[in-house]
Amino acid sequence: MHKLAIRVDGNRHIGLGHFFRALHLADFLKELHGVEVCFFLLESSFGRVPRTFLDKSGHAHAFVSEEQNPWQQDQNRLASELTTYAPDVVLTDILEPDPGDRDLLENCEYSPVDLAQTLSLIRDTGVPIAVVSDRFDAMRMDADLFINTCPAQQAGWYPEDMQRKYLLGAEAYV
Repeated sequence: MHKLAIRVDGNRHIGLGHFFRALHLADFLKELHGVEVCFFLLESSFGRVPRTFLDKSGHAHAFVSEEQNPWQQDQNRLASELTTYAPDVVLTDILEPDPGDRDLLENCEYSPVDLAQTLSLIRDTGVPIAVVSDRFDAMRMDADLFINTCPAQQAGWYPEDMQRKYLLGAEAYV
């Protein structure tokens, strides 16, 4: 059986779209392919709505927040949980604010995770990484697969030698 780790956030401040996108993917992979899925969440992301849907789905979850701060990711805890779970692939769907999103960039409760740092930590585990985003502009991610569903994405924004690793714009919906 294949194992998928999903690192995602969603809460009353940033919304639940990223969480639900990841949950639907997890449900699909579990139902059609028997993939075992574990969600890695900040405790601030585990409100009533995510808890209800995760309980109903039967997917496992682990918290990766700092002990005293549910809004901040504990890098050591994430590394430990990933090592214990030993996934075949890690999928991240973490909010990465656009440069103009002052409210997100200035408030840790809106955008609590440093995505580049998180990807570096995951990369150090040796597990392949898939990144999902819907950000408008070009993004440079250290990932094996990068999926950006924003319709404005353009292949020309990314190096040619990396095209096989990118699903962009409308193509990412298919």
